Amino acid sequence: MRFENMTFDKRMHNFRRMWLSKTMIKVIAKKYAELYNKPYQEIHDVMLKHSMAFQHKINRKKLRRSGRKMQFGTK
Repeated sequence: MRFENMTFDKRMHNFRRMWLSKTMIKVIAKKYAELYNKPYQEIHDVMLKHSMAFQHKINRKKLRRSGRKMQFGTK
């Protein structure tokens, strides 16, 4: 196993795979803000961005594998 220093953005990117709910992101971001001495809102926004992007990626992959197409309300 190899451990290396991580940038702030890389750390936030690392949380994405935990598949956190919005409530859990709030809790983790609050504690992380205290420990990392950064503004809560900044951490929350970055963490939420990475988490939602990962969830959308996985959901798109699941839809593609099932053969269904996404519908956007247009007919």
